[in-house]
Amino acid sequence: MIPPLDRLHDSEVITVTYDVKPAARTLTMAIIGHPDMGYAKWEGKRLVVRCDDVLLLRWTAWGHAIGPELLDAWNALPVDDVTEVKPFFKMGGRRPAQAWRVSFHSGSHFDVLWERPTGVVVGNS
Repeated sequence: MIPPLDRLHDSEVITVTYDVKPAARTLTMAIIGHPDMGYAKWEGKRLVVRCDDVLLLRWTAWGHAIGPELLDAWNALPVDDVTEVKPFFKMGGRRPAQAWRVSFHSGSHFDVLWERPTGVVVGNS
């Protein structure tokens, strides 16, 4: 079961890491859950969202923001709505299990397609 990622709005972003290994790619985001996000298990806690087996990541990052980066939204997308998906499929890419658009208050955003949704870990993992 995928946890309620849409509840992550307004959470403070600590790090975003794209880990490249020979066998797979992993996107990891560490955040502090907003104290009033509406999901008591995560409120005010350090959370790590991990996307294993990333098939496509498209990121527009704006570095002009001052202060902490905050999540605006984490929304599920139809796979076919991701901008680069048609060239990806033409190159032989397989159809992913998940597609998400993650946006930030600064205007930065990314689309991520991944095969194995690991989910959210509470704590330092």
